[in-house]
Amino acid sequence: MVLVACWGPSGIAAETDPGAGHEAKAKAAQKRAGGALREIEKRIADVETDSVEFAALQKKYRDFSAEKKSLEAKIAAALKASAEYAGLVEEKKKLDADRRVASKAGDRKKVDALNKARYQNHVKVQKLKGKLLPAEHGRNEELGRKLATTRKRLVAVAVRDLAAHPELGTHVKALKDARTKETRERAAMLAARGQVTPLQYLASQKAPRFKRGHTLPPLTRYGWSQPFALRKAFADGWGYAVELGGYVTGRTLEKMDDPDSDEAKTIALVNSDPKKYKLSVICARHFPKEVPPGTWTRDAEGKLLKADAKSYDGTQWHPGMKTVISPLAPDELWAEFGRGRAEPLAAVRARAPISIVLNGGEYGLGVKGFAGKVWKLDPRVAEQITGRDWFEFLSKHKARAEKIIADAVRAAVPDRELYIYYTTSGCGHRNRYGGWSNWAFDYKHMHVASDLPSDEHYANHFNSGWLGKMDILSMALNSTGVQIAQGHPLAYSWFWCKRRDENMRVYMGFLKCIYVMGTIGGNAGAYHYPDFTAGFEPEDPPYWLEQMVVLARVHAFFSHLEDHIRNGELEPGPYRHYWTVDNPAYELLPAGMNDVVQDKSTRGGEKVKVLEMGRPVRVLARRHARKKEALVAVWAADGEKRDVTVDVPGFGEVNLVARDVGSVYRVRKGWRRTSVELLDTNEECPSWSFR
Repeated sequence: MVLVACWGPSGIAAETDPGAGHEAKAKAAQKRAGGALREIEKRIADVETDSVEFAALQKKYRDFSAEKKSLEAKIAAALKASAEYAGLVEEKKKLDADRRVASKAGDRKKVDALNKARYQNHVKVQKLKGKLLPAEHGRNEELGRKLATTRKRLVAVAVRDLAAHPELGTHVKALKDARTKETRERAAMLAARGQVTPLQYLASQKAPRFKRGHTLPPLTRYGWSQPFALRKAFADGWGYAVELGGYVTGRTLEKMDDPDSDEAKTIALVNSDPKKYKLSVICARHFPKEVPPGTWTRDAEGKLLKADAKSYDGTQWHPGMKTVISPLAPDELWAEFGRGRAEPLAAVRARAPISIVLNGGEYGLGVKGFAGKVWKLDPRVAEQITGRDWFEFLSKHKARAEKIIADAVRAAVPDRELYIYYTTSGCGHRNRYGGWSNWAFDYKHMHVASDLPSDEHYANHFNSGWLGKMDILSMALNSTGVQIAQGHPLAYSWFWCKRRDENMRVYMGFLKCIYVMGTIGGNAGAYHYPDFTAGFEPEDPPYWLEQMVVLARVHAFFSHLEDHIRNGELEPGPYRHYWTVDNPAYELLPAGMNDVVQDKSTRGGEKVKVLEMGRPVRVLARRHARKKEALVAVWAADGEKRDVTVDVPGFGEVNLVARDVGSVYRVRKGWRRTSVELLDTNEECPSWSFR
């Protein structure tokens, strides 16, 4: 896109935008659509029609409205009698007056501060309503959501069926025309600017080729929800499950009743072809309103302890307090956590099959590094931990909690492919420094929390990326070594490139190594807020989109090599891991690179050979359990292509080429010689290498 600077009458530089005219027309159309929608909403409660469906929705809408009006009157009466509410009303009046003065004075900073204060005032009022009449306030909020959903359904039926209605027809036509105009103008705006949408970009890319009949689970994603059209596109040819979108709660179920919602469309799509469109869901972050005795950490006097290890003057918990769950919290608490996650999932499962259940974790019982100083002040915990290992103690109790939750979810979705808990791994930081165990749980206990190990592979997030003294592949192998030792060689992990400018070719090479390690699928994260509809220049796609494309291409490639992943064993190699010296490094070293080998001592004093971190060339091999062959992945982590010679145990020396995108070879032991075949000859889309 070319921008030309010019000077306007005000003397301020402006930039000509070839799409500006279309953008203005799109905004105008959007405004007209909003006006037409409001006109329809004014009439839908009372207008008479011959539509049985519309009349049934109208009755529901009127009933909800009447009940809500009655509840609001009751709540208003309770507020009027409250001195606390009177104070909040006076506070709001003063804030409103101050904001008007600041606005007239043009003090934007003060206006913003007063707006935040007004919002806090609103929050206090809502909390007061819940305090005075908790049941009525909760029902009133529920009715508000149901009214909104029913109103949307009424509008949807009107748009679909009532274009000829004498009172609604004109407005329905105006709404349809305005929406069509907005869509057309936004498309013209992007075209004028030389931009594409994520959906257009994906359609322009070469989709991968999956092996027919493969049984790898679908890929998933975690983060802000994508629009329905994009969800479907990723499921159509890119190996992704269709995400239901967001945490599955009661509100999700309400949205599923709205046929125009993305949730309802997703359920309908899955039911149209369950083999092709597999559903992924995310567990709710439910926290019970009522908790059993023994839930919270308390001091010697029985007072609640805050997260900063200060006693709270009182013994009754309230939601605004930063209390800390005790490691000794009873099973009843975790059963309630499980119920709050399982019940909405069971309701979704009643409507459509669920393939992948994701539990994002990061709730409930924390790690010692977060709450150790608090737990030490609780006599119950102190008595239990005296003379014992904190890591062992906390890991057992965390595993107890998560197994109760996991079993509830598993019972709600018994026919799922996978239930994955974030994270359930050997911990990439294991033995990296003395305090590593303060921030982790032990996999030997925690494996019960997830159907498969699930590790965090986030480039440049608590690691040094592809190279350096904390390189991400060494951390992955450190964790995987523990998982293999516990009898769990396969994994379904979480992926993300934190830096938006990361080299996607190098990322592909890393992913190939991860799959050879024993990965059978994973989750593509996006933890910077993405705009899933914004346009961009085709040669500069957003990071979240590139990452999803690359992961899909690698996943498809290994669908052709699934036999080797499921029925193979990661070659230990002759070296030990740099940090966890009791475990193998699970890497091979190219010839002529022995300067990276170091001597280290085990706990028993034995001298062993380890490999330095951050090496520019990485080699992993996976030996097939029943065939005389192995997969060998060789990756130029520094991005520099080079020829290497590697001694593969059982096969001898082989000549390979290390590439930034990674190279995956099949090495076969024949009667007379060993054969070497490069499998990913197509660098951009490796699955196209298979005929």
